[in-house]
Amino acid sequence: MFVANRSDTVGRSNSSSALLEFIARNHALNKTGFLDYNRLGTKDNVGLVSVSPKFVDNFLVQVIVPDYNMDHGKFIYVGSVNKGIRELLDIFDLEKCVVKAIGCHKLDDSYVIDSKTKILYPKSGVSVEQFYMQEYKIATPNIKYNNVMELLRSGELQERGLKLKDLDVTMDFAGTFDKDEVIEHLIKNCDFRMQGKAMLGPRTILDNDKFVGRNCLTYMEEINGVCTRQKIYNKMVQMLESQSVRSSVGCHWRDWVIQQDTLLASARDLSTDRGLTRAEVTFYVESDKIPSDTLIEETLMGIVEFVPSTLVYSTPFSKTWEVYCDTFVHSLVCVDRKQHNALLVYSYNEVTGKISGQIIEQFESKWRWVLKNLTLNGNLPIDIIEIIHTTLVLQSKKKRDAVLEFTGSRFFKSLNNSTEFQTRLVSKKGCFSWINESQETLNNMQLKAGLICHRNCIPYAANKAANIKTKAEIDLQKVEQLHISLDSNRKRVKIEQNSEDVKDRLFDEALKIEDVRKPLFATLESNRKRQERVKYYIAEKNRATKSHLRTLEQGTYPLLSAKYFKHNEFGPRFQIVIEADDKLHCMWSNWALTNDLTKLKDAIPGIFDESGYLVHFSGPLGNLIIKGRAMNKNGFFTVYCDFTPCTVGETHEELNRQNVEELKTQPVSLPLSPTLEAPREELIPYKECKSLTNFAVGSVNRIDKIGWLEHYGKKRLVVQIGGVWYQAGADLESKQDLVSKGVFVKIDKLKRNASLRRKEAIVTLVPYGQWHLLVDYKDAVLYNRPDGATKVIDVKEVEVRGQKRKLLLSNDGRVLKLRKSELENTVKPGFI
Repeated sequence: MFVANRSDTVGRSNSSSALLEFIARNHALNKTGFLDYNRLGTKDNVGLVSVSPKFVDNFLVQVIVPDYNMDHGKFIYVGSVNKGIRELLDIFDLEKCVVKAIGCHKLDDSYVIDSKTKILYPKSGVSVEQFYMQEYKIATPNIKYNNVMELLRSGELQERGLKLKDLDVTMDFAGTFDKDEVIEHLIKNCDFRMQGKAMLGPRTILDNDKFVGRNCLTYMEEINGVCTRQKIYNKMVQMLESQSVRSSVGCHWRDWVIQQDTLLASARDLSTDRGLTRAEVTFYVESDKIPSDTLIEETLMGIVEFVPSTLVYSTPFSKTWEVYCDTFVHSLVCVDRKQHNALLVYSYNEVTGKISGQIIEQFESKWRWVLKNLTLNGNLPIDIIEIIHTTLVLQSKKKRDAVLEFTGSRFFKSLNNSTEFQTRLVSKKGCFSWINESQETLNNMQLKAGLICHRNCIPYAANKAANIKTKAEIDLQKVEQLHISLDSNRKRVKIEQNSEDVKDRLFDEALKIEDVRKPLFATLESNRKRQERVKYYIAEKNRATKSHLRTLEQGTYPLLSAKYFKHNEFGPRFQIVIEADDKLHCMWSNWALTNDLTKLKDAIPGIFDESGYLVHFSGPLGNLIIKGRAMNKNGFFTVYCDFTPCTVGETHEELNRQNVEELKTQPVSLPLSPTLEAPREELIPYKECKSLTNFAVGSVNRIDKIGWLEHYGKKRLVVQIGGVWYQAGADLESKQDLVSKGVFVKIDKLKRNASLRRKEAIVTLVPYGQWHLLVDYKDAVLYNRPDGATKVIDVKEVEVRGQKRKLLLSNDGRVLKLRKSELENTVKPGFI
């Protein structure tokens, strides 16, 4: 918390936004004063190309006011005169012009007031001690030049007691410029001089960066006895950074986008790819002598002729916007709790002191809407600084001061673990404003205006209405307390372009924000992935077929998801989804599988989600191995199964497709002394075992396990090959002594058993490691083109016609040989 007197911050200013602006200027990090907007542009040697006709942007008229028509420094008939000006504009068909009273000041003794001076609303017999001058600005940016000049030259203004002070005539050009480069050229080659320098020249370049910024070049010149102020400036930059020349807070982001059927809109669309420079000449009128059209035309064109084509940049609007958004470090919101207002800051020009942003009235009732829809993207923090008026203190007999408390906090915003937010383009003091156009039209308008999506700001021109009751869901996480530091507003500190203090402060703040952002965003990203994973699990469960464990045949199945349920009567259970035969099946776990999944739930931190799912980001939870089933004493089937969980880093592809590249380097080893006798609980009923006749004649397979089952009062042999149980058949049962020692079995032929009326396999057995004795080299399958997808489980060397050749045993029982002996030198168990 920081405590200060109000007078120590803003002095005697009574402006309702003075405190907010003061805080913003002290804590804004998005600084644009020395920004090079042409950084991403190129010099195309085309020059400034006209994209609009000349037009009168505005003109100023003055009214002489005696002191008896003043009340507390204000002209009491200001509205009546405003109405009279509007009526005059209507007479000349100058509709939709903005008329605004911009100031009233005392006239000094040098100003001559005589009998010819027309006074509005005179009072006879009342003496006048002081005269004032009330000024009105009439904006005519979309009125034809000739129509405005007709009014100015008609004498109607003078007849109504209005004196023309000056008029601004404007033209727009495609292309942009760098102020420093152009000034250097003008001084060296065009007989210009800098203000305040001991130089000679008919044209004086004004040193007025602190008023107009570094993207506006202004100079004074007297032409044929007419005093002129001429300037060129980057129009888009002016729209982004400021509201107007006289306003210290505001911006025209929305107006820049939605302009339609105006001279500015036409010029904008014609200069999308090069940028827009506006040339403006202010003609100061003396004795109601308005300059000729020829003089106006020559002066306007003369401005751009001073800028050679070699110094003109082609900077598309989108690149200007990108450079602007690159400066964003945070969103700043300054809140005055007494005034119930807030100032939302997008950027701050430290040279001019202008703030690009929005004044939000009644902030407390709409703060969620503002923070969600009007601040910058969620990857940037939101700095909120609050001003609390605590007590009033007596400063003097006439003035009371206030003690202020300043507190600041830094937040990050998110919604459903996402930090992507759009920034709504709204009008001044209209945070709910919208545009009555289709969204497609608005998107095209944004594209033409260059306001494209950026990582720091996603502009959004809304076509849907909103109000104070509109819901705005947002999650705010406070990450740190801000350090409040206030410099005295009475001492304007001159900030230079290479100021190390400013650079160091921005760099330090950026590092602080990054240190806070990394762990926070890592958590949000993890939560987002977890949420997406749970949605994926739910979608799989919804499209899976309802099934039961006992319907599964022997084998290994990927267990895709498991959701925990706690039943008061039956205890905990998991609803699982597995993949079998390229289809999804949903079923309930038995006690053995429930125990395995419960151990997994308790063993791995963070795997259990509040939704009830066990969440594994990279693929299935593991493999469900169905070993067998049998009838229990209660007359129900007991399914014997194992669960093998995935290790960290395993992916869906590694489980289901056995990632070829990694497994190439992992040789497959054969057990030397296997334990073949399987426990009874792993066996399944004899009738459910498959027949060896399912194998192709000539195939060679390894017997992994054996077991004995009683079938119709007779013990029968079953063997497990590749995780599946098979009926051995009479021929294999006759060789049971060899089987118990661990063998490979070769299917020699299929023979019909007359007594059983079915086919049986006639086989040959060899011990482990001797399978190659079962195969003649010439009968092996020729493997021409290794494709990396065939899995070899063993390799044996044989002698063929006096040469050493190799036989390969695949996991599907095929015996392979290679065409070229050179290939055999590097072959080994694994994928080939």
